[in-house]
Amino acid sequence: MARYEHALVVYHERRFAEALELMQQCATERNDPIAALYTMRCAKLLQRPPPGDWDGVWTEAEPAPAPADRHPERCFALFFSTHRFTTFR
Repeated sequence: MARYEHALVVYHERRFAEALELMQQCATERNDPIAALYTMRCAKLLQRPPPGDWDGVWTEAEPAPAPADRHPERCFALFFSTHRFTTFR
C-alpha cells in the first residue's frame, strides 16, 4: 500500500514517469485495476502533459473501454449480496 500511496503523490506532483513505473508495479503485483488505469493515464500524460494549472483531475474526450471481464449480472449480484435492505410500510 505504501508504494501505491507514493505513486499517487508523485502523480499529483506531475512526475509521471516515476508514477508510471510505480503504478505498473502495483498493477502487476496486486492485479490492481485502478493502478492499471493510472498506468494508462501516466503514459498519456507523458505524451501530452497537462497545463500548468492542472489540479489532478483526469478528463478525456473518449471514454475508456470497459474491462473485458466486467459482467453486469455479477455487479448486480455483488451489490445485493453486500447491502442490507429495510422494507418500509
